[in-house]
Amino acid sequence: MNIRFLETVIWLSELRNFRATAARLNMTPAAISNRIGAMEQELGFRLFDRDARDVNLTAEGEAFVEGARDVVRRYHDLVESLSPQNGLEGTLKIGIVPSLAMTILPGILDIVRQRYPKIRISITTSSSKGGVVQKLEQRELDIVFAIKPEPTPNLRIVDICTFGMFWISRSNQFPGGAEDVLSRDDLLGRNLISYESGSYNYQQIINYFTEERLKDATVHYSNSLTTTINMISAGVGISVIPPPW
Repeated sequence: MNIRFLETVIWLSELRNFRATAARLNMTPAAISNRIGAMEQELGFRLFDRDARDVNLTAEGEAFVEGARDVVRRYHDLVESLSPQNGLEGTLKIGIVPSLAMTILPGILDIVRQRYPKIRISITTSSSKGGVVQKLEQRELDIVFAIKPEPTPNLRIVDICTFGMFWISRSNQFPGGAEDVLSRDDLLGRNLISYESGSYNYQQIINYFTEERLKDATVHYSNSLTTTINMISAGVGISVIPPPW
């Protein structure tokens, strides 16, 4: 799920027609349907009730679209705030944590490239708590995309989106079916791949299991999301990562 997906839901909620939405977004009706289906599968509920003639929002869909409008508005406001001038030149130094680099960054870079073609982009990634934020405070970066940064009087913090995190394992790690509900004990029975010590997501894993229960668990560490995914694929352990958008 990304900004383009959210915009698709918003347009379909307004036009209430797959063909009209496809024409507006320069896509095929089948592609619109597939995109909506993928979002509904990820969310776990239906966004639209549809029959041969009508497309209507469900109650859950109405609540989702309301939030989606706010996220999309904040997203475009943030990108627009980078510069009021299309002819802006120079280097934009962006700091970002790895999980956001794989989710929202491609869309942001695409818009920056289209609106400010003369801008050069420099990207710094860090998963440690305060890593890129500290560089921003030291004026080594111009803007930072981070998860739950600590408030500071020297910085302006704007919420632009939320997304879920999912436990991922190699298919043979758990003998049950894909719809089995796993407990914390089930997860602790496997090797865990944690984020870098000190990062926000590392702290979330500790909070999820409690530090006491993690003492007897086998925990590996990785400060690279790509490395973590490769470790999962190799069967080293399981980890919680953002959805593969």
